Amino acid sequence: MLCGAPVNFFVTDEELEDSPSRKDGVDAGTETMLRNFGAEMIQEMVVLLRAPQAVAATAQCLLQRFYCQKSLKEYHVKVGLTHAHHSAYFRGRSLVTIRDF
Repeated sequence: MLCGAPVNFFVTDEELEDSPSRKDGVDAGTETMLRNFGAEMIQEMVVLLRAPQAVAATAQCLLQRFYCQKSLKEYHVKVGLTHAHHSAYFRGRSLVTIRDF
């Protein structure tokens, strides 16, 4: 096993159907809609900041993995996507300064 590699990389259908959001009463359609909204917003941020596409892909994966562990009811999707985007920047070592905004 690689150092730092995730133990459970793939998510099964059962894990998706039994997500924390579903346990908190969020229906499947709403959860899918919010996850897609988060991914689209990350893509827009990457385009506006002229960041590499790898940052968008990493941030979208982080966002989806986060909501496999945490509930959309507990953590609003806008907060989740912001943290995922910043984490992807730090992983790629492409830091954004205030002047870039």
